Amino acid sequence: MAEQAASYIDDVQNTVSEEEVKFNPNLPGSSTGTVKKNTKGKIIHSGQKIIIYNIYFKYRNEEKLSKTSAVKSTVSDTGISRASVWKIVSEMELTGSVSSPPKHRERKNFYEKLDEDQHNTIRYIVHSFFLRNEPPTLAKVLAAVQENETLPLMGKTSLWHILRKMGFKYEKKGKHPLLVDRPEIILWRRRYINKINTFR
Repeated sequence: MAEQAASYIDDVQNTVSEEEVKFNPNLPGSSTGTVKKNTKGKIIHSGQKIIIYNIYFKYRNEEKLSKTSAVKSTVSDTGISRASVWKIVSEMELTGSVSSPPKHRERKNFYEKLDEDQHNTIRYIVHSFFLRNEPPTLAKVLAAVQENETLPLMGKTSLWHILRKMGFKYEKKGKHPLLVDRPEIILWRRRYINKINTFR
């Protein structure tokens, strides 16, 4: 019934804190048979580690196997790699408890690191080129961005990713590719310029 042991381990969720995770001899123990090998790189949470250690513990204490033999049997029952079982056993014997690996935090991209005011500043810089009827190349926009003290230093690649997120794109016009805004923004800008000319 090794399949049941492995299935139980796979279903256990990490619902207890690190301080609460202690060895409990009444948790499911060992069994025999063959099971599917654990997926490489899959995280083993604290609750699952306890089940694995209980299986090892029963082999050691009830069947009086050596450490190596107990680990080998635990690997056979659970599908967990030998290195992982040894690590769990060592952690439990050294500290009396086990812990879950730290949660992976998603890394923010450059666009997400900027706040709304900084997004608006970059947009204003680009629009200022349009208002001056000056072709807004990436190099020119980057130079203007780097001169602005409210914006962090960035390279061409980071700036281009930010501009794309804002809805800008490049179009080939003449020798140099130029920044082009979304159609609705282009229409708004034309109306804005017309209003300025009307009131002059």
